[in-house]
Amino acid sequence: MEKDNSNEANKGIAMELLGELKNTIRKQWILIVVLIVILAGTNIYHIYQWSQFDTIVVDSGDGGNAGYIGNDGDINNYGEGSSPKEEEREKGVQGNQD
Repeated sequence: MEKDNSNEANKGIAMELLGELKNTIRKQWILIVVLIVILAGTNIYHIYQWSQFDTIVVDSGDGGNAGYIGNDGDINNYGEGSSPKEEEREKGVQGNQD
């Protein structure tokens, strides 16, 4: 009978430890999920902020023509004081005169 009591006591302690372990693991999973959500949020914010930059500055350094290879592989040579918008306007004016 004494052996049965000690066996039941051991099961009680084991069950108590198992319950605490389950609670701890559940809390850790919640923490992991929260940290992943925070990481994803900061990454999305970072991508959003960097997507706001559309300006491309091309400088030759010596005042000559500066070559720029765009994302589409097109090579643009902009001289001093020229920009893509100015060149488009000049092409549009030339096209209208014909």
